[in-house]
Parts: sequence; structure tokens; C-alpha cells
Amino acid sequence: MALLEIQNLEKNYPLPDSECIKVLDVRDFKMERGDKVVIHGESGSGKTTFLHLIAGILSADSGSIKLGGKELLNMPQSARDRLRATSIGYIFQTFNLLQGFTCLENVLLGMSFGHGIDDARARQLLTVVGLENRLNHYPRQLSVGQQQRVALARALANRPKLVLADEPTGNLDPANSRAAIELLQELCDADGAGLLVVSHDMKVMDSFSSKVSWAKLNRVTGEMK
Repeated sequence: MALLEIQNLEKNYPLPDSECIKVLDVRDFKMERGDKVVIHGESGSGKTTFLHLIAGILSADSGSIKLGGKELLNMPQSARDRLRATSIGYIFQTFNLLQGFTCLENVLLGMSFGHGIDDARARQLLTVVGLENRLNHYPRQLSVGQQQRVALARALANRPKLVLADEPTGNLDPANSRAAIELLQELCDADGAGLLVVSHDMKVMDSFSSKVSWAKLNRVTGEMK
């Protein structure tokens, strides 16, 4: 059974004049367990929308998304939220760390929506990403690269089957970009998680053996958000 199977996936957005614009039209996409895939394409072309649909943050207009054989599009929102919390790790481009919580608390809070809080694992992950001396620091007290590492730890906290990363190096310098991608792949390997990254960074693409062109995957032409 494939980790992720997508067929005939479409998403439209309404326009002020009551018409709709199609932003996504993906006929077929598949990932096996443990696969690491980068989708490369221009900024603003719909890649984030694609990840949001897989994660259940957005609802598709038609098509099929199966994660581990489970059809997401037929699930009620509460069930999709639960599946996302337990089976999907998401690394947002802007990290989305909670500024009023420490590094450790950010990871523990992510766990609270999944399989349950595991303080030892949270501390272990933060140690693995090199933040064992920053457990009680707040995001504002960290560099951008360190904030990215907290986001990586949080995404892996619930041992997800699939990790989604939206332009994970977009806010990092080249050295930190390379380190972040290498660390992300190592963490996914350790847990046997699949990894799907979207990026327009050529250096990120070079780090993956499996590359997919967004222009070929998404049949919609033109610039989208």
C-alpha cells in the first residue's frame, strides 16, 4: 500500500464576479513509504495549496487523497484534523512557532494534539537538532536557523508517517539551508517517515534524488497563490 496516493485533485477559488479560477489540477501523484521527494516550481504557483490539501488544512473540490489507504476527502473535518495531528508533520515556511512558549513547550504542545505528551522524546529531539541548551528559550531569543530546528523537532514529535515542508529554507542563508535539509532527511530516516518538500531553491533540489516538476504535475498554467 502506497503512503500517499493522489488522483484527479482539483481546487478552485471564487472571484468577486461569482466566477471561479482553477488553481490546482493534479491528475496523479504517488509516494511510497520512506520516499523523499522535492517538488520544484516558481513561487506563487500553487505548491503551498497542494500541501494544504494533503494536510487537510484546505478542502479540495474534487479528486482523491489517500494517506496510508485512508481517503481524506470523505472525512469530516474533525477526523482530518486528528489524522493530521497523528500522521502528518508540517514545517511551515514561516515556522509558525508560538512566541509565548519556550522551545520545549512548542514541541510538547504539538504532541498534545497527537499521540500524547512525551517529555523525554521532546527533549531528545531538541537535543538531536542541537538545542539542548535552548530548551527554555523563547523563539524571539533564537536565531532564524535555531527557530527552524525547533520547527523540525515539532514536525517529527508525533512520529508522523509523512512530513510536509513548505519552502523550508526560504528564510535561511545557504549554510543553514544545507544543514536544515540534511537534518530533516536524517530525522525522517530515523523514524521511517516519508518526506515531501516544495521549493524553488536549486540547492534544495540538488539534495534529493527524487525530483518532480510542478509545471508538469499541476496542469493549471499561470501564476497562482
